[in-house]
Amino acid sequence: MAHFITFANTKGGAAKTTSALMFAGILTARGEKVEVRDTDPSGGATDWKKMAQKNGTPLPFLVHSANMKEVDEPPVSDADWVLIDTPPVRKPRSFKRQSRRLILSSSPHSQANWT
Repeated sequence: MAHFITFANTKGGAAKTTSALMFAGILTARGEKVEVRDTDPSGGATDWKKMAQKNGTPLPFLVHSANMKEVDEPPVSDADWVLIDTPPVRKPRSFKRQSRRLILSSSPHSQANWT
C-alpha cells in the first residue's frame, strides 16, 4: 500500500511544488517508486515534467495532473509513495483524506532575525 504525503499552504509561492518534486527526487534516489499528483490548476509540477522531457532529462518519477475526485485514488503506477502538490488552499485538511502525512511549506518572514 502506498504512502500518501500532501504538500500544502494557504498561499501561492510557498514552495509546495518545489518541495514535492525535490522530495520525490530524494525518495527515487533511495530506490523508492514515486508518483506526484499535480492538483494545482497552474500546473507547476506538470510544467517541470514537460521542461525536463524537452531538455532530454525526464524526471525519474511519474507526474500527472489530478483533480479533487482523483486525489484519493490508488496510484496509477506501482508507486510506494504518492506526493500531492496542492494549489493554495484555505483548509489543507481537505486534501488529507488519504494522506496520513501533511507537509505545510512556508517561507521565512521578511522580519525574521536570523543572526
